[in-house]
Amino acid sequence: MTDDFLHQLGTGYDFYDLKTLDIDHLDSDGDDYLIVGYPISRIKVRPDKNKIEMRPFLYRTNLNKNSENFKKTETKPHINLLLNYDKNRLKDLLPDNAVQGPEPNGLSGCGIWKISNPVTHDINSIKYYPTGIIIEYYRKHKLLIGTRMKIITECIRQAFEPSMNQSKTLSINIK
Repeated sequence: MTDDFLHQLGTGYDFYDLKTLDIDHLDSDGDDYLIVGYPISRIKVRPDKNKIEMRPFLYRTNLNKNSENFKKTETKPHINLLLNYDKNRLKDLLPDNAVQGPEPNGLSGCGIWKISNPVTHDINSIKYYPTGIIIEYYRKHKLLIGTRMKIITECIRQAFEPSMNQSKTLSINIK
């Protein structure tokens, strides 16, 4: 990354330290996951103002580990993350205030972050770890499907950057 690029980007960004990336993290019951992205329904093109208005969608959820859902979606637990998404039963920030979530069209490619307990008085104590990327939505099963970070990083490592850390729990050959 060049200094010129950083100057153009501005000061409102923090970069994730890739040295802390745990591509082989284990899923535990009770883990919280955060999906951050821009569904199409939250993007408005304003030609009259010559701009595009985007509102991010932040959604906290948990994993769905039901083996039947892996069969129904033809996915595999060591490759994919299944995340619960019932757009008709989302909670607003206000207690017990149900809201309708957006259609997740356009979330493909957005990040899935495992987060520590988000209910804290100290926002700086919240830890977050990239764990995957959204690839699909199964409306019928109310699931968002993600590809695990270790699959993605191993493909990048083999194709472009052999010096990256290799997964200790995964062995694939993309060649």
